Amino acid sequence: MYRVLLFLLLIFLAGFSGAETLYSGNTGKPTVIDEFYKNIHAGQEVIVSEQHDLERHHQMQRDILVNIYNSTFPINVGMEFFDYLSQNFVDQFLKGVIDEPTFLKDIKWGKNDFSFYRFQVLAPSYHQGTTLALNLPREISGKVAKNGLATLTPEE
Repeated sequence: MYRVLLFLLLIFLAGFSGAETLYSGNTGKPTVIDEFYKNIHAGQEVIVSEQHDLERHHQMQRDILVNIYNSTFPINVGMEFFDYLSQNFVDQFLKGVIDEPTFLKDIKWGKNDFSFYRFQVLAPSYHQGTTLALNLPREISGKVAKNGLATLTPEE
């Protein structure tokens, strides 16, 4: 069975103009929302970026998920906000094994308002999908940013 992996790549866009534009992955050109939804199919990846503190960007993410969930195939959401070592906490939260405050403590949630992300994290579990932790641990990404890839150990 195919699954769509919706990457909610939560990227801080320095100098972001505030204009939300959808681009076709096939052409690289702007597209209209109706065409975007018409062309979503199983096995496709959708990448959605945002500015962390803009509610309208988070609302756009929720709107996209709601519209895609009208599809007949399961959908997964990949979250750049969570490092892959936290996947077990994400899974426990989605299954209701741990509550939200425990989840946020366990994943060492930062200062961003989790209410901006709650729907995006929980929605896949209601639609035969899951939420995936995608990021590197901060220690590794920080090491690469500061010293380059060549400084990583084989384990890293």
